[in-house]
Amino acid sequence: MSQSAAFYDRFFLSVNAGLLITAVGAALLLVTAIALSRRPEPFAREHPPSRIRALAAVGTALFLVGLAWQVVGYARYVR
Repeated sequence: MSQSAAFYDRFFLSVNAGLLITAVGAALLLVTAIALSRRPEPFAREHPPSRIRALAAVGTALFLVGLAWQVVGYARYVR
């Protein structure tokens, strides 16, 4: 009987690292949404401050990298 892939250390670290990165990206996106909702007029024609746009970009990038990391980690060790 073969052992499940979830018990391999490399698989566990790879998938959980991706999950952690995804969670950090989601938290940054949540902070961005809160910051945008607290603006006086969020639908005004002016752009949000560059800090908020940068935070949104970093959050989105981390979220997508974390998802990709999980998929690659899973595909590499489970065949």
